[in-house]
Amino acid sequence: MSKQQSPQTKTILTPTARLARVEKRRLADARVTEGAQAWRAPEVLSFSAWLGSLRGQALMTGAVDRVPVSASQSRLLWQQVIDTDVFIGEPRVYTLAERAWRTIHEHCLAHPSEWPEALLSEDSRRFRDWVQRFEKVSGQRGVIDEWSFAARLPGLFADGALEWPAMIELIGFELPPTPLQQQIFKALADAGTAINGLAIDKAAGTQTADGDDNRNDNRNDGGDFDSDYGIDSKPDSGNRSRHPSADDHVLDAQGFELHRFTDADEELRAAAAWARARVAHCPDQAVAVVVPDLNGRLARVERIFLQLFDPPGFALGDTGAEAWHVSLGLPLAQWSLIADALLLLRLDPARIDQATAGRILASACLGGSSHEAGRRARATADLMQWSPFEITAFELIGACRKSGATIIAAQLDAWKARRPEHRDAAWPSEWVARFQTELELLGFGRGRALDSREYQVLQRWHELLEQFGALDAVITTPIKRGFALSLLAERAGGATFRERNPGCPVEILGVEEALGSRFDALWITTLDTENWPGSVRREPLIPGPVQARVPGASSDGRLARAGLELAGLLRAANDVCGSWSSGSEDPQREPTQLLYRPQIIDAPAAPAREPIALERIDDDRHAPMLLDAKVRGGTGVLSDQSACPFRAFALRRLGARELAMPRPGLDAAARGNLTHTALELFWQGLAGHAELIALKPDELDQRIHTATDQALGRLTEPHRLLLSAAGRRLEQRCSVRTLQRWLELERSRGDFRVAAREQEIAMEFAGLKLKGKIDRIDETPAGTVLIDYKTGRAGRNGWMPDARIADPQLPAYALAMTSRPAALAFARIRPDELKFDGLCETDAGIPGVTELAEARGAWKDAEDWNVLLNDWQTCLDGLSISFQEGRAEVDPRDAQACRNCHLHSLCRIHERMPAADTEHEA
Repeated sequence: MSKQQSPQTKTILTPTARLARVEKRRLADARVTEGAQAWRAPEVLSFSAWLGSLRGQALMTGAVDRVPVSASQSRLLWQQVIDTDVFIGEPRVYTLAERAWRTIHEHCLAHPSEWPEALLSEDSRRFRDWVQRFEKVSGQRGVIDEWSFAARLPGLFADGALEWPAMIELIGFELPPTPLQQQIFKALADAGTAINGLAIDKAAGTQTADGDDNRNDNRNDGGDFDSDYGIDSKPDSGNRSRHPSADDHVLDAQGFELHRFTDADEELRAAAAWARARVAHCPDQAVAVVVPDLNGRLARVERIFLQLFDPPGFALGDTGAEAWHVSLGLPLAQWSLIADALLLLRLDPARIDQATAGRILASACLGGSSHEAGRRARATADLMQWSPFEITAFELIGACRKSGATIIAAQLDAWKARRPEHRDAAWPSEWVARFQTELELLGFGRGRALDSREYQVLQRWHELLEQFGALDAVITTPIKRGFALSLLAERAGGATFRERNPGCPVEILGVEEALGSRFDALWITTLDTENWPGSVRREPLIPGPVQARVPGASSDGRLARAGLELAGLLRAANDVCGSWSSGSEDPQREPTQLLYRPQIIDAPAAPAREPIALERIDDDRHAPMLLDAKVRGGTGVLSDQSACPFRAFALRRLGARELAMPRPGLDAAARGNLTHTALELFWQGLAGHAELIALKPDELDQRIHTATDQALGRLTEPHRLLLSAAGRRLEQRCSVRTLQRWLELERSRGDFRVAAREQEIAMEFAGLKLKGKIDRIDETPAGTVLIDYKTGRAGRNGWMPDARIADPQLPAYALAMTSRPAALAFARIRPDELKFDGLCETDAGIPGVTELAEARGAWKDAEDWNVLLNDWQTCLDGLSISFQEGRAEVDPRDAQACRNCHLHSLCRIHERMPAADTEHEA
């Protein structure tokens, strides 16, 4: 052995990491079949992983005068170079520069400094400048990027600067190697390495790997059978060749079944049904479904295969193993475990919005999640109901402790104490240590036990952190937390992750993953003219003539490459069929022209579905009798019973409260409370109308400003993040203006005295005991007036005596008074509407409060005040009795009652009412 040969005498290279894993497993299965119990496994690597190992070897031996860096480190260099320019539009231009730099080296194109000026566009000129800066920065920092290093490999092998194996076997290289790969393999061959697998089939014009025909011998053929969709297996379909008289890229597909569908989803369902039928017939088969545009349809593909394979509990034998696996995955940042980790690292103890707080408390990856899940949910509900949009970590911890979620409270408390120590700038490796400390304090990864998929996700996360820490080599100064987090999140968003195939018989693959593999049966989807040969793809930063010989950068090159890919797929199995969807609109998609004389088969019509027999359940409209006559909620109980009996039952007896996410600033309810409190404080110390008239303008303004300021103080005291300083000034200015206009209306009233403010009152109707609070009670020459402040829509028509009175609040207060009131009034205080609206027995001197005998419209037949009070008593007693008896039928009073209700998922009102009627009423 030459002194430069590696102790590893044989290395197996594959084009993809998936093929490397498959080959390792195949070799191990073969040795086990031979009876071996221990053996020295050959090195099996993807080509990119092999380049990475060579970079590591060069770093350890000093084979190059610079430090080889990884793709992640190179990306940051590009980002630093390009971020010095200002762009309008695409924010990730550096990814285009990265891709162009790789294309230049992979296909041995001219260096940008050598491009003729006449060929350059503004974009390519800018790219040339970036390359010059990139190489200058790399030289200054003593590093060499992965592709510049790969371009130097032929020379390093020729000089003996690196070790090489005695033999390299190439497996799965269905497409011709790139020019860079050819140079590397030639240099290795010149150095004495035996390279197997580069034989070229000149008749087909494609590359084949030595021994491919033998690697499928141990697979179970499965035989011919009729699938659920009437698709016959053709065991001879793997022996396709080009038609000699046709175009050089067209394959003779005589006997190849090409199924036509109208809808793309229908095509996927047929492929899934075909795959299910095959593995059900013979579970030992290796079956593949190729979806060329898998990246764009990943979610749809997974959903359809779930539908076809899961019902009715499809599994392989008694093991319950999954039957299918998709090769392409989501970005790492979209996996729930990593999304939670990034969310926790972005957490600021001084400001946490409610959505983030809810996600933290609902996260299953935090310690104690399974033990106190209910308590954390209760804490989330309390925060939504009582807290503003943004809270502090102290408030979050308090809510957790109040609900009994002590484990998460302790973890948040420990994190809150350590978090301020991580404010200053640091190196990426230091940030990794800080991030891991914070996650550990929060109990990340110590929730429920991880399954195999989650364990692999967590392992990939740790690898990502390790790569992030290695950015020290290309960063000149420590970075701040925000920039560190943006870099980490960006890398997590760009790293696609899918758990490894545990051995599922059905694989869903893209074209690149499927090439070079061997299966018992293969279905190729989307065989239409739009995807085969597909559109030309050029690098926008490289001049067109420079990249003319890059496969896919020209129409001829794209056509040739598509022919090679399709030929490789047809060789991947003995039983191959395909399909395409024509679409329902004109012009319809046509089958690919790369297949000569395929057998076109129209998809069978979908069988008619029989209507599902629905289970009928007797509707029990009565709940148990209410045993306790005391109910929380005041007159809201009667309002809910009137609006819909089910609503009252669900809210008042089952506690089905609404959990609506708070919004930034003050909502309508908070502004209503602000107005109530400000008016209560304003009238404090003022006896009535005479004192109001006596106030001088500056005294009146001062009193209004003081009342609104104190009201805002009460509102924001429990939660300091409820309003910013600017928001508070704006709310105070609006409130002051509203109160000034309202008090002008109060000054126009007749004489009155404010007898009580926020007066608590006890009520009882048919034995049901309720409590309430009257906003204001005035004494006038006409008698007592009950006033209720309203900042929303309200009117006296809601008091019409009916079995289901719409607004029973003030009538209930009137009936509970020791002395009968002479008038009821809404004080409607809205920026667009300031007025009184009510009824009185005799004129109370309040504009807008009409005498009952003179009222018109709905009140034209009501003349006697005492009769009205008696009618109200009857109505409220009836509502009270129906509530206590457990009347809980879904019976809304009108469409408005449903429009403002959050219980639709429980009562399913839209399934009971015709859609047309509901829409019309709305």
